[in-house]
Amino acid sequence: MSDSHLLLAQALTHELRLPERVVGMEFLGKGFSTDRKYVLSSERGPEYLLRVSDLAEEPRRRQDCEMLARLSGAGVACPRPLHFGTRPEQGLCFMVVTYLPGEGADEALPALTPVQQHEIGLQAGVELAKIHRALSPPAPVDDYAVWSGKHARNRSRVQELGITFHGQDQAERYVAAHLHLLRDRPTVLRHGDYHPGNLVVQGGAFVGVVDFNRCDWGDPVDEFYKLAFFGAPVSEEYARGQLLGYFGGPPPGEFWPIYNLYVAMALSGDIAWTERNWPQYLPRSLELIEVIARTHDFEDGRPPEWWRGGPSR
Repeated sequence: MSDSHLLLAQALTHELRLPERVVGMEFLGKGFSTDRKYVLSSERGPEYLLRVSDLAEEPRRRQDCEMLARLSGAGVACPRPLHFGTRPEQGLCFMVVTYLPGEGADEALPALTPVQQHEIGLQAGVELAKIHRALSPPAPVDDYAVWSGKHARNRSRVQELGITFHGQDQAERYVAAHLHLLRDRPTVLRHGDYHPGNLVVQGGAFVGVVDFNRCDWGDPVDEFYKLAFFGAPVSEEYARGQLLGYFGGPPPGEFWPIYNLYVAMALSGDIAWTERNWPQYLPRSLELIEVIARTHDFEDGRPPEWWRGGPSR
C-alpha cells in the first residue's frame, strides 16, 4: 500500500459527506485485484468500502459504479454506490459504496453444517439468476467468436511456457468437438467472477454479492465454470445448491455439455492467467487442474462427480 493511496484514503474520509461520520479505516488486502480497498467504520461499525484504482481504470470503474446503482435499484443484494471521483494529480480514481457486513463465503462455508452450506448455495443461485435478469443487453454477444480467439491465445501461451497438465489432450479434444455449442447463446449481464470469495455470509446466512468489477455481457453458463475451481473445492453442498437455486431445480440436460466446455477451456486459461499475474501460485493451480480433470467428463459432457455424488440432488 503506497503512501499516496493511504493519504488519499484519509483525505477522502474527511472530504466526503457520508451519511455516517467515519471514525476508523482499515486496509482490506484480500483478493487478487490491484485496486486498494479500505473499510470505513462509523461508531456503529463498518459502514462503507472505499475502492481506489489507477486513473487509467477510470472509464471502467465509472461504468462499474453506474452498474452497481442499477443493480441495487433492481433489488440485487449488492453494495450501493455513494460517490465516484478522480484525483488526476495523483493518478487515481475512487468510489465509495455501502459495506456488506460479514465474511467471505470461502472462509465461512467450511465451518458451517452441510445444511447451511447448501442453503447458502441455494440463495447464491437465486441471486445470480436475479443479476442475469436485472438488465437488458445493449446488443447480442458472439460467444463463439469471443471464446474461439480467447482459447486459442491461452492454449498458445501454455505451449510457449512448455507447461503440460493432467487431462490436457482429452480437454482439448472436447473443446474442438464442442466449441460450436457457443453459437447463438443468450446474452445476459454477468457478474464475471461469481464464486464464494465474492459472496458475503454472516451468522451462517447469505448476505449479498461484492466485487462486480469484472462484470460483462455474454452467455450465462460462463458464470458456472468457477464452481469447478472455487465452489466445489470449498463445499460440494454449496456448489449443488447454487445450481438448484439458479434453475429452481436440477439444470436442464443441455446445460452440462456447455458447462464442461467452459471448464475444459478454463484449464489452459487458468494457467495463462496465473503465470501472467501470480506465477508463484502455478504449482497450486496445476494441482487443482488435475483434480478438475479427474472429476469432469471431457468425453460425453455429463455432470461432474461433485454433482453426481451428492445427496442434495
